Amino acid sequence: MTLRLGQLPDMAPLGALQSVYEYNIADKPLVSHLLQSALEHTVGDLTVFADRNVVQESHFAPWGDSGRVTFTSQAPPEGVSDYPTLFTNEDQQIALRYPWDLLDLTEAITSQEPPRVAASAVIENGVELNGNIVVEEDAFIFSGARLKGNIYVGRGTVIGNNALIRGNVHFGANCVVGFGGEVKNSLLLDRVSVGPLAFVAESVVECDCFFGGVARVSNYRLDQGTVGYIAASGMIDTGRRRFGAVVGKGSSFGVSTVVLPGRSIGHDCIIDPAIVVRKNVPAGSHVKLVQTLDTTAREGP
Repeated sequence: MTLRLGQLPDMAPLGALQSVYEYNIADKPLVSHLLQSALEHTVGDLTVFADRNVVQESHFAPWGDSGRVTFTSQAPPEGVSDYPTLFTNEDQQIALRYPWDLLDLTEAITSQEPPRVAASAVIENGVELNGNIVVEEDAFIFSGARLKGNIYVGRGTVIGNNALIRGNVHFGANCVVGFGGEVKNSLLLDRVSVGPLAFVAESVVECDCFFGGVARVSNYRLDQGTVGYIAASGMIDTGRRRFGAVVGKGSSFGVSTVVLPGRSIGHDCIIDPAIVVRKNVPAGSHVKLVQTLDTTAREGP
């Protein structure tokens, strides 16, 4: 069996500062999940064609000792898929090419995690846990929060009062969801903050991002069509009626911002408050609202 770990240009803006293969999902790098999945679904040896520019060699050390895995930086022969795949429990394959593939892949990974609550985690009275829920060390879930579905809560993550976490959701380490915040069917990596009454759905968010209070990532078109996405190869129909945003590392959204479906925001962006993000935002941008206020004397009593 062969596996290619190469460039993933259609993942942009993801992977600009940290390789997608090194995303920490369920406390392991994504590359480890891909290798483990491949080994579990072949009875022979595994040859991995790895681009060392996108995958650090240190990730291969635990697998090289197995005697079943051979790594090479040579170009793969014709017929080897450009995109790595992950096998599900139903022996289906999820190819990793576009950002939304990460949502399916994360669901497949976290659904195989046994439900558990770490001894050092704190779950207050009045919290609802309903589904395949994993709560890792030092997490804190405040009263009134509801977690329903296939949910992974990373180390040190805090989920505030009356928050709603539903569907397939992955929180990395040290994330925060404020009072009444809602997160649905999303992959959030380490240190992502979702402010009070904010909403993030069907989205992929890299590390160190911030969503201010009442910020909203819209995930549904009013015409009920499928959501489009501008990838490196051009406009792509995601085939999904619900898809939110793709957000690069270290970007921040002010209070009451709205991101329309299928938009991408590069790394290290600032979106000022009360802005509707209608177009993709390049990395390193500061999006400001320019408006004119006309103040006149009040008429009448």
